[in-house]
Amino acid sequence: MEADGSFSCIKSDARSRIDIIYNVLYSYKYNMLCIWRNNVNISSVSEEYGIYGMLFSLSNRIQTIGDKEFDDITMKQHFMMIALEMFEQPPALTEMGAVIGCSYQNVKRMAEHLQKEQYLTIEKDGIDKRKLLLKSTGKFEKMACDQREKTVKFMENLYRNITQKEMEITLRTLKKMDQNLGGRVQK
Repeated sequence: MEADGSFSCIKSDARSRIDIIYNVLYSYKYNMLCIWRNNVNISSVSEEYGIYGMLFSLSNRIQTIGDKEFDDITMKQHFMMIALEMFEQPPALTEMGAVIGCSYQNVKRMAEHLQKEQYLTIEKDGIDKRKLLLKSTGKFEKMACDQREKTVKFMENLYRNITQKEMEITLRTLKKMDQNLGGRVQK
């Protein structure tokens, strides 16, 4: 890295994108330190940086809370099982990765753990033997029924003091952000 924060070993157009990312992250880090010292006052941060930081912070907080709730799966694995229920046909590992925003390797690792815990099975596709398909065993659905009260309580707490209109606007905005980054959430 150069003294000005740029990367000399990278082509200029790619370098400018990396410089922008570096500056965004540095600015975010600086502003988050100010926020931490000033007891969470984000008024000094632009809306873009505030949303960016809050997405990470909220995601980490949800994951931490969720990981404490489940004995044999993580919150990310829980999310993968929820996504699995959304498919009409058993998805391939690559399809699941595209939906939940993970690499093939991460999806495979999570699926192997979920298979070990008997939440799903990993089976070869009948037509294309290279494809590995994910199929639910029903264990997750049973757990979801057993945990229903906790889930409802968590969701009520998460959305407390948020109007229906605010949720609709937030969901539309998150869908657009997802599409901007190549996501597959449909409108």
